[in-house]
Amino acid sequence: MRVITEVRGTPYMPRAVLAQQFGISKRTVDERMKEIKKSDRYDEHACIKDGGIVLINYLVFLDYIEKRERIRNGIKVEDYDPQKLAKAIGWY
Repeated sequence: MRVITEVRGTPYMPRAVLAQQFGISKRTVDERMKEIKKSDRYDEHACIKDGGIVLINYLVFLDYIEKRERIRNGIKVEDYDPQKLAKAIGWY
C-alpha cells in the first residue's frame, strides 16, 4: 500500500480557528481585527474578505497580540517581519 501525504500551508485562518487556538472568543478576534485595521503597522493582506468568507493572517494576529499594549500606547516597536516571526514559531 502506498500513502501519499500532501503538505501545504497558508497563514490565513477563519476567525473560529484563531479563537480556538488562542483560547479567546470570536468576538475578541473581531475586536482585535478592528484594532489591526486601524493600525498603520500591517498592510491590506492582514485580512482577506470575499463575500461571507473572512480569513485572517495568523502571523499578523500573533504579532499584534504580542505587541498590542505597546502599539496602543504609542511605544515604538520593531517593524513587522513575517519571515522572522514564522521562523520563531517553527514554520521554517
